[in-house]
Amino acid sequence: MLFVGANLFSQDWEYVTTGEDNTKYYYKPNTSTTAWIKEESDKIMYYPTNKIQSKKIIEGYQITLYKYDCSDKQMGIIQITTYSKLGKVLKSSKVNEYLVDMNYVIPDSVGESILNSFCNE
Repeated sequence: MLFVGANLFSQDWEYVTTGEDNTKYYYKPNTSTTAWIKEESDKIMYYPTNKIQSKKIIEGYQITLYKYDCSDKQMGIIQITTYSKLGKVLKSSKVNEYLVDMNYVIPDSVGESILNSFCNE
């Protein structure tokens, strides 16, 4: 029942693309240099703890706050929260926006589609 709510939540977001693994990506602006990206999939990967580095794959979604640099075609993660398909928070982490590790976007990738959504707004 809550998963239906999670799908309705996506209607407030702008659809960006679907990845090769059928992950759906949605976009929502935040500030002049940041935007939220929501990934919905039956194969969301996350690390349950910072101490144990064994990944877990679940059906659910992740909401990630990205910082963008349109002129240099870079983006980096500020905050990421992983949810179960029922909407329960499984893990959340964040870094100081000024310490974000910015990375160049790979051409013809989902990342480039997301960057273009932000920069062409």
